[in-house]
Amino acid sequence: MAEDPITWTALKTSARAWLDTDTTGMSDDQLEECIALAERHFQRSVFTPDRESALSITADAAFETLPTDFWGFKSGPYVDGSADVLLERLTPEELRSRYPTTASGVPAAYAIEGTNILFGPIPSSSSIKGTYYTTISPLNAGTATNWLLTAHPDLYLAGALHYGFTFRMDEQRADRWLQIMQAHIETINRVGRQRSANSGPLAASSRVRQVRNVQA
Repeated sequence: MAEDPITWTALKTSARAWLDTDTTGMSDDQLEECIALAERHFQRSVFTPDRESALSITADAAFETLPTDFWGFKSGPYVDGSADVLLERLTPEELRSRYPTTASGVPAAYAIEGTNILFGPIPSSSSIKGTYYTTISPLNAGTATNWLLTAHPDLYLAGALHYGFTFRMDEQRADRWLQIMQAHIETINRVGRQRSANSGPLAASSRVRQVRNVQA
């Protein structure tokens, strides 16, 4: 039985096989772009505990730099103290209007601006905690695999095939693989919610061989 494609190189080999033997019209760069397009889709749609990370910032200025792998908050940041204070989310404009630069104290609100998190009032020294979603590390020559490919190679393959057939202007097959990709994402997210809620047994991770009967 063939092994699941759990590396960038193996994924490209598998995708070429599923795209039919004649892939002479698709260069390596174009195939890699198809995988990259699928990854952008995953960044916006796959949310499981594997993407969650704890935020811990000691804030002593009007703004602090967010972690380099920050994608977005799962749960809003709060001031960690004797009584935890959940920060109100504002736009940067609202925060600056409500809290002028002369205002200082324990933060009551925050805003995201670029790669920074802004605070109002300006803290002297506050411990900010929370939970955020990390970005999914994209595959490339220097990153052979990541947690998503290792756990769900069938999702990566479906994404690569959707964009591969889109590139080849095969609308019927592109739509079919889009449906498969979306079904995998729904299952992965549902199992992730079960893990977070500890509400029951986990479903086994699906594998590439489970979609072998689908006509490419």
